Amino acid sequence: MRRWWPYEFTVVLIHWFILGFVAFDRLLIAYVFPVLLPEMKMDFTQAGMLMSIVGLAWGCTCIIGGSMSDKYGRKRVIIPSTVIFSLMSWATGLARGFVQLAVIRTVLGCFEGTYYPAGVATVAEEAKPSRRGAMIGLHQTAFPIWGSFIGAVYATQVAAAWGWRWVFYLTLIPGLIIALVHWIFVKEPKSVAARIEARKRQEVHKVVSETGKHVTVKDVLRFRNIFLSTVVSVCFMAWLWTLLTFATVFLTKVKGFEMTTAGFIMSGWGLGGAIGQFFIPALSDFLGRRNTLALSAFLGGLATLWFALLGPNAVLLYLAGLLAGVFGWGAYPLFLDVIPSETVPFAYAGLAVGIATGVGELVGAAAFPTIGGIFSDAFGLKPTMLAAGIAPMVGAVFALFVVETAPRKKAVLKPSVSV
Repeated sequence: MRRWWPYEFTVVLIHWFILGFVAFDRLLIAYVFPVLLPEMKMDFTQAGMLMSIVGLAWGCTCIIGGSMSDKYGRKRVIIPSTVIFSLMSWATGLARGFVQLAVIRTVLGCFEGTYYPAGVATVAEEAKPSRRGAMIGLHQTAFPIWGSFIGAVYATQVAAAWGWRWVFYLTLIPGLIIALVHWIFVKEPKSVAARIEARKRQEVHKVVSETGKHVTVKDVLRFRNIFLSTVVSVCFMAWLWTLLTFATVFLTKVKGFEMTTAGFIMSGWGLGGAIGQFFIPALSDFLGRRNTLALSAFLGGLATLWFALLGPNAVLLYLAGLLAGVFGWGAYPLFLDVIPSETVPFAYAGLAVGIATGVGELVGAAAFPTIGGIFSDAFGLKPTMLAAGIAPMVGAVFALFVVETAPRKKAVLKPSVSV
């Protein structure tokens, strides 16, 4: 059994489902905006604020959650977080106004934010080094598959048939089941388990780098890659959350499509993301993280600009969204997960991932949906889509300065990443 199904595959599979429901619970609301906004008498600015609130909550709790999981254990963060964000997704369907939605979505964002760095750090440590990019990429495919591909079709079809509230009511039970499965089958990673055992024995547990140097929490911020990953994260969060918030409305209001057709077009973006989030990180195992990230970021931005400039041609829009998904989504595992977790000792991987994700969420995901909403109310949705396409191209420039971390390339380019 171990030969044909290594433990790392179990870890990736279970976390694939958890991350899938993170995406599902977070993104479904954007797909029902065409019917939710009129019922709640909300404008684009308020729609953007609802998306921003979740990003703000993620940003505030990602760093805390990652640090807590490093110190006290991944499972102690992952399981309760999964239970609570699943409950908040269900509660979204109960909301009767903007304020109630805002409160519920804030709590949801807090616990999705605490899960994310703990989950990524677990997958990164358990993955075989030579295929770490592929394994993290496989884990990350859950976000576009569930959030954009399945989610876009599910939300628009269920909302059209039963109303938008049932879109959220049906998400609770699967979330609780996967939390239970994780509790049964996933162990604490060795680096965290060692720190927990040392604390039980009242011993000081030192974390060392590949070169044998003692690394502290403060040292994590001194790695160049953590800073660069964070900057790239801000650029991509601006891209992602602007599109997630307004692309469906853009297709219905500007391009003139029915909501169900817009949902299918958006599913192409999710399908492309699923393809890209596996193959782009897997490719980086061989070509290196830096060059793969820079090229993918540039092409993702280019495809997004094409999407914004196209006429009401569903086939071409689907293709443009597919390509934007392949290269835009495909870059995400590299700057959020692979590069930060490979840069620091695994005992601090949760914090490293939390910094890149948390700051990106605070600056990009929390601010840009609201900014995009204000901008769209003033100038229309098309300029907002164009701005979203430029953001990843800016990130591509910063990606060129990343220190290589891919195990296959690092031995050639640089013996190790030092403090």
